[in-house]
Parts: sequence; structure tokens; C-alpha cells
Amino acid sequence: MRHPCPVSASRGVRAFVGIVALGLLAAACGQGGDDDGAETGASIASPPAADHEPQVYEGTFTVLQSDEHGPSLCTLVLDSDPPQCGDLPVLNWDWDAVEGETTSGATTWGMWHLTGTYSRDGFTLTEPPGPPQSDSIGGPGATDPDFSPACDQPDGADVPDGSDLWLQAQINGSEPVVPDEVTMWQSQDPFVLNFIVRPGSGPAATAALRQSYAGPLCVVERDLPTEAELHALQDEVSDTEAREALGPHAVWSDGRRGVVVAQVWALEPDVTDYAHDRWGDRVELQALLQPVDA
Repeated sequence: MRHPCPVSASRGVRAFVGIVALGLLAAACGQGGDDDGAETGASIASPPAADHEPQVYEGTFTVLQSDEHGPSLCTLVLDSDPPQCGDLPVLNWDWDAVEGETTSGATTWGMWHLTGTYSRDGFTLTEPPGPPQSDSIGGPGATDPDFSPACDQPDGADVPDGSDLWLQAQINGSEPVVPDEVTMWQSQDPFVLNFIVRPGSGPAATAALRQSYAGPLCVVERDLPTEAELHALQDEVSDTEAREALGPHAVWSDGRRGVVVAQVWALEPDVTDYAHDRWGDRVELQALLQPVDA
């Protein structure tokens, strides 16, 4: 009597197709076409190899372990004693394999350049940790923002004590200071107050500011989303659906370029597709982990 071959349906589907599958399946169990059960020497082929190897990433991070969690990559370290953080577990970390760590109580931490594979569950090292690389700390774009004046010749540039004059103006609150405001910042050495507004709003913005501020001023018109529009978009990028899809660590508005930046661990295809389909070029993804070329 012939006995059924104990091969799961899923493996059978992967390895064999149609009638040919049935013939090979019988041979693999040592059952030829004759009733005497003579072996034919056929064997089941190995399962097909994966389409591609997992993407390998790298970056310089603080790794910290405390009594609350195991070794984890940190993107923001709280300046406490001992420090606190823990954003992404390192699944195969070995403290005995590194040097230069610091321990305070139940907390151990240090900074290294790491190489490995990433998933939402954690980071898996594929190489031993190395010394920090200053150009990769914090991911791309982790440079000091540009607070230089928005125009070459600020109005009222010869007026001294611009910083004191701006403080005396006592302009604050949650509402935009001027109509159609895109963004604003203060330049130092020398002090200049800078406002970017929508096209056509420059004269009205200047007039509104000059009612209470007489110091150095740059008002520049640019065709960019207003501050209120960017804040509304930032709320979208921070909603529950977006966080589940992107897994961002931080979200902020860049008024100078008119985009919202979402910091994510890696630019995986499903992450970039989601962001592009929902927001187009209004949202910029910034990856903390950089791919290592094969």
C-alpha cells in the first residue's frame, strides 16, 4: 500500500507545479510507478533562494541599556544623570565586544558606528561596532541651520540695538505676526529681524512690523506655504495612520523651503511610497540609517 508523502501544502506549491509536481512528489517519497515501491533515486529540490539579500545600513549612534530596556539605538539622549534614551532595540548587542562604554548605576552607554540590517523590530549588527564617524552622527542634514539675513541690505541696518528694540516690541502669541507669514528668524552679529511672506504681502508685512519695531529688518516674498499651512501639514504627518506607516522619530516644519520633514529610520520602499502618495513633494523624508552599497 502506498502512503501519502508528508509534505506541507505551502512547500509543495513552492516546489512543484501541476501534474509534474505530483510525479516528482511521489518519486521523492521513494515510491516509483510500480507497486513494489522500488526507489527511483529522485529527490526534492531545495527551496528557492531569497530574491535578494537584506539591505545593510550604517550610522553613528549612542547605544544605551538601562534597567528599563536592553541595548537600544538612540536618536535623542536626555542630558540626565545617568542619560536616558532608547528608540530601537539592538537585537544582538554584546557589551564585551566593545570598548569605551560608560556605566552609571544600572545604565551603560557609549557611541559607535554601527552596520547591520533594520526592521521595525530592531537593528541587527552584521559587523563589529566601530569608532564614531562625525559626518554621520544624527543622520544627513544634521548641520546647524542657516540664520543669516534673508536680504543683502536690511532696512534700518544702521539702527543699533535691534535685539533690544525687538524685545521692546513685545510681539508674541500663537497667531502669525504679519499677514501671509511663511516663516521668521533672527540673525545675530549684527542683529536682523527676518520675515518671509507670500507674494504681494511684503508692503503690508513691513507696515505692520514698523508700527512697533524700528530696528534692522528683512521682509522677503516667496511663493511658499504659509506657516499655518505647514503646521496643519505637520499635524497630518504626526497622526496615528502616518506614524504607523512611517514610524518617524521626529517631525518638523522647514519654512525656508516650504516642506515638512519627517525623520525615519530608513527609506524603505513602502515608507517612501506612502509619503509620496499622500503628500507628494510637500513632505521630505530624512533617514537616520544610510544604506551600504553592496
